[in-house]
This record gives sequence, C-alpha cells and structure tokens, in this order.
Amino acid sequence: TYVVTINYLSPSPREAVMKWASDHGYGVYRKDIGRKEAVMKAPVNLLRPVDIPKMVIDVKFKYMGELHKQRNRAMNRGVLLQGDSDFVPASIRSGDKNIRVKLRLKGDWTDHLEGNKWSFRIHVKGKKQLFGMRRFSIQHPKTRGYQGEVLVNETLRHMGVIAPRYFFVDVVLNGDGIGIMAVEEHSSKEMLEANGRRESVIIRFDESQFWAAVAGPKKDENSVFNSFRNAQIDAFGSSRITKSATLSSLNAAATGLLRSFVEGELPASEVFDVELMGRYLAVQELWGTHHALAWHNQRFYLNPITLKLEPIGFDASPQSQAAIGTEKIHNKPIVAALLKEPEIYSAYKAAIKQLATEVLDGSLLDILKASERRYLPILQSEFFLLQPVDYDDLEARARHVLATISDEAVVVPAARYKQYPRLIHAYIITDDKGAYLEVANAVPHEVEINSVQWMPKATNNPPVEFRAISTTGLPMHLLPTMPLTLPDFRRIYYQAPPVPGEYSLQVQANIIGQKQDYTTLAQPYHAPLLQHPIPKSTLSEQLSRHPFLYLGDNEAHLYVSEGYWQVNG
Repeated sequence: TYVVTINYLSPSPREAVMKWASDHGYGVYRKDIGRKEAVMKAPVNLLRPVDIPKMVIDVKFKYMGELHKQRNRAMNRGVLLQGDSDFVPASIRSGDKNIRVKLRLKGDWTDHLEGNKWSFRIHVKGKKQLFGMRRFSIQHPKTRGYQGEVLVNETLRHMGVIAPRYFFVDVVLNGDGIGIMAVEEHSSKEMLEANGRRESVIIRFDESQFWAAVAGPKKDENSVFNSFRNAQIDAFGSSRITKSATLSSLNAAATGLLRSFVEGELPASEVFDVELMGRYLAVQELWGTHHALAWHNQRFYLNPITLKLEPIGFDASPQSQAAIGTEKIHNKPIVAALLKEPEIYSAYKAAIKQLATEVLDGSLLDILKASERRYLPILQSEFFLLQPVDYDDLEARARHVLATISDEAVVVPAARYKQYPRLIHAYIITDDKGAYLEVANAVPHEVEINSVQWMPKATNNPPVEFRAISTTGLPMHLLPTMPLTLPDFRRIYYQAPPVPGEYSLQVQANIIGQKQDYTTLAQPYHAPLLQHPIPKSTLSEQLSRHPFLYLGDNEAHLYVSEGYWQVNG
C-alpha cells in the first residue's frame, strides 16, 4: 500500500505518506535503503521483544492548562522563551518509585512542542533521584537525531570528555501514552559524578538576549546578540552556588577565566584543558555535528584541581553524514578563536588522527555498534522505519578529515542584524579598590547612558542617588559595538547606598538620535582574570619551597619523604 501510494497517487496524499514515513524514522541515516526495503523490515522491528523503562507523569488539570498556554505562546512566536517561573508541580512513577517533581516546557524552537511529544525539563524535588539523576529532560528522539546522540556521547566519553547520560523511556502523560521519549541528563552534580569528576561549577554563555531577539517582531537570528563576545556568563545551579563559599569562589574563578578568553586577556591554553578541548572539537569534526558548537550550546566545567575549563558534550543533534566535503566546525567564530591557539590546534590534530585511525581500524566502530545494538531496538519499536547508522559514511568522513586537516582555521563572520532586546551590559563587580559599575555598549550604534540610580526593592522606599567616586559624569557616551567584536567595558567606582541589599542599581540608556529609553538592572558579575589562578613555577622553586620533596634518580618523578609535613601552598 505504501509503495502504490508513493508511485501512483496525486502529490497531496503522497506528501502525507512521505511525512508519515519520516515521522516513523525513514531516511534519517540510510540513503541507500529504499522505501520498499524499509517497509518490508518494519514487521520485524515492531514484533521484536524489547525491555523499555516506563515513566508515568501526572500533572494536575490546572497546571496542565498553564503548560498549554505556554505552548500556545511559543507556537505563535515561533520560539520558546523559558523562565524559572514556568515550572509547575507534577509527580512521576517509574518502577517502584513515586516521586514529586517540578517541570516546564523546554527547547528553543517549536519542533520541541509538535504533536503530543512535548519536551520537558524536569527537576526532582527533595533529595530523591530518578535513574540516578535529579535534573534531566525528556524530548522526542528525533530532536537529537534518534540514536545518533547516543553515539556522539559515546565517542566523547571514549575520548575522556564529559557527556550527559542519554537513553530512552516509554512515557505516559496523564493517562495518555505518548510513546518513546529520549531522556537527557541536565548539567548537575550527578552528571559530574557519573563522569568521574569532582563537584564544581558548570558555566555557559547566557543566550536569553539572543532568543529574545529571535522572538521579536523581525524574527531575525543573526542579531548583534548572536555572539559569544556579547553575552553574559552565568552558571547552572546558581542557588546551590550561592549557599556554598567554595562553589562561589570556584564560580568567580570560572567566570573570570572564560571572560579572560573572550576579552583576550589570557590565551586559550591557560583557560581551557588543552587536551580535552582538542578531543572535544575533534569528535564534533568527525561526526560533522556543527550544531553542538554554536556558542549558546557550549557548557564548561571548572576542574577544581587544575582550575582549567573542560568542555561538556551537549546537543550534538547528528543527522546523515551526506555532506562530507563541508568543513563545518571552523565556521563557528568561537571554534575559530579556540583553534587559533597553537596548543589547542595541536591537540585537536592529534585527536583527529586518533579518532580517524580507530574508525578505520574498526576499534571505535565496535564500541559504537555495541551501543547502537542496545538502543536501536527500543527506538524501532515505535519508529519502525528507522535504520542503523551507515558506518561507511563515518569511515568516509574519517578519511576526509585526515586528508584535509590543515594548519589554519577559516573564520566566517556572522551576518549583521538590527533588533535590540537590550542596549547595554551593566555589571556590579568588586576588586581590591572597591565596588564598581561596569558598563558596555551591546549594539552597533552610539549609545548614551543618561541615568544611573539605586532603585528600592521595596516599593515604599524612595530611589537613592548614585554617587560615583571616579570622575565620571553623565550623560556618558559609548561607542558602537560591531558584530563579533568585543564591547568596550568601562568602570565606574561608586559609593554604596546606606543598605546595599535593599537596592538594585538601574541604568537607563538610549541610542543617540532616538527617544526610546532602555532600562537595565546591573547584575553581580566577575572580572576577567589577568593571570591563571595557579601561579606558574619551576621545579627548583618547588624543591626549595617544600623540603619534603626530592627528585628521583631518573629525574622523571618527585617523591615525598616519609613523615608528617605541613603543606602551606
């Protein structure tokens, strides 16, 4: 019936059947398997017994109504704008567990909200866990390329790079079976533990201004805010960080390090773990997963021992490897900035050679095929036209990257764009001289700051005048910031209000020649670091500083003398 429909019916029914085939996994990774062959294999996929974990989600009627409203707003805008206030209470049953959670819609584009397979971000309440996780998402498997995301994550872990847990469950929502959904672990303490890492902070570039611009009237994607150089840096789990002096200190170091890379104060090799960054980029090159390398998809873990940032795999969304001749990752400005660093590029080339060799000798393919055999039958129980990945494509790409790897990256600048959800960046920072307001123009027009004042958090208090210690007057003119360039940050040291915790610092600005005023609340932030937190040292310095250390005969190892020693640094 399917073949007759495709070959003989008019275009409209034919398109409907083609969409049906696509919705059931046809043509994702195998272009060499025709429709007839895929349909003939479908009964085997449907009848094969599989063991699928079950997840039963219950959301009360009124809260489900809130989720429907959020979805409708997103579908009208074409993009989902998310916030912590969007969470609603729910419960989940899985196996013998029945746990309370809160959840909200997730995803940026509306492909996460189509049909009945909506994507959800889920936070487990209290100290309980589900599948060993407390923060995770569920989403339609096609949003991450079905089994492809599993294979990219497997490759990352093979190379020692942090990657989230990713698997599939059968979901029931309020009594309605919605079928197979992908579970993706969120950036959390549990994810670090599962990857053999110590507890620390995970940071990222704040993408909220970018998506606010995308959701605006012009719905353009290439705004001045589509740049890692023009985005604030924030951390996952900010409330947990605030409660811990250790995590707060690590967050300051992580933010300062990433800012130092963005602003060119420190070379990338002093900010990032060189080997792991090279491996991370090599994995994305091998798979052609340029989506993972968008600046707003980057996540970084601060290793508390080395005080270097490590990349975290996220949202690779692999698809067919048909476009093998396309060099994708060098086109990302943030990747180009990383690969300009000779040490990172050297590590990247070494990792490319290792990966390509392991693909061509079959050792890596054995690992990937074993992982695919575990998850593909689960997916095929619903997406019965889905086929295995064509590993011939991966081998072809391995040969291609080996043959084409060069010594220079190509930078392709992003397009310009003219919609501004904000005009300026405004931060409150403290250094050894005291507290200061840091401001910078975020848009490619000259901007005037015409007002700075302390606004009360309680409505019954009057505003308080902002008193600058430095000789900086208002109005202040800020030069334009062109796309992909670094804003010019200015510091204004100030005298704190009588009770600082009761006031927020408000900055008002407008584009020169325009009447519309933009108001920005200054956010607490961290300055870029001028040197790495671990000072550089020599072997002789360490031996003289620590009398309990001595050098072995082969001069390849340091040894610690037996005894009790006071280590001061």
